[in-house]
Amino acid sequence: MKTARYLLVVIACILGFWPQHPTHAAGETILLVWPFEGHNGDTFYLSGSGYLPNQPLLFVIACPSLLGSSTAGDGNVQIKVGLTTNTAGTFSGFAIKGFMLHVLPASPCEITAVYASVTVASGPFLATALYNIVAPGTPLPARARFIEGHLWATPPRVRPGVNETIHIYDAWGGSLAQVTIRFPHQKPRTIGPIHLDWLGRADRTVRVDGSAASQPGNATVSVSFLLGDRHGSARTSFTVVR
Repeated sequence: MKTARYLLVVIACILGFWPQHPTHAAGETILLVWPFEGHNGDTFYLSGSGYLPNQPLLFVIACPSLLGSSTAGDGNVQIKVGLTTNTAGTFSGFAIKGFMLHVLPASPCEITAVYASVTVASGPFLATALYNIVAPGTPLPARARFIEGHLWATPPRVRPGVNETIHIYDAWGGSLAQVTIRFPHQKPRTIGPIHLDWLGRADRTVRVDGSAASQPGNATVSVSFLLGDRHGSARTSFTVVR
């Protein structure tokens, strides 16, 4: 804990006088957390965008907040070694496992992204996300227990020789998606696994050939989501016409 406190003080001191890079003004870096709440020790997942490419990150977790002062909350600050951003300056689905509150039974938490290298000239503190740890025995809502993504198929009516696009959105960043399309009176067709981006999105295009359109009717589309120990599903449909 002494090491974590020392690092926190160093980072806070750097924040006080480190010049901000003009391409990383306030609001340009984004940090997202899924799910938004859980119990003590539950795994949560981080995704983000707007960072410098190929840069290692640290994540500072503070409950109730990095700047808060509470004797009861003493010990509820940890620094987690993160990952390296990709060439686009994004990352997705990074797991934080086993974070535990001390003394407090429940607390809101701030998770802050920090550049690990002090040579990066854009400043250390980048973006903050909020995560809520609820008291033991408190039921979690479905959105915290399952990946509640969505599907959309366009166009809603399709003829042979036309492409149908399957849009996946509002899932958890970094999830794996397995898509199954069932055309009328045809064997299911599987697409995936598809790695969703930092916003939990992906698009896939399917050609509706003659065999798929041999029987008009509704084609159903289902997707299963997986990220670590969490899963979910979604469904949609479109109409095949001659």
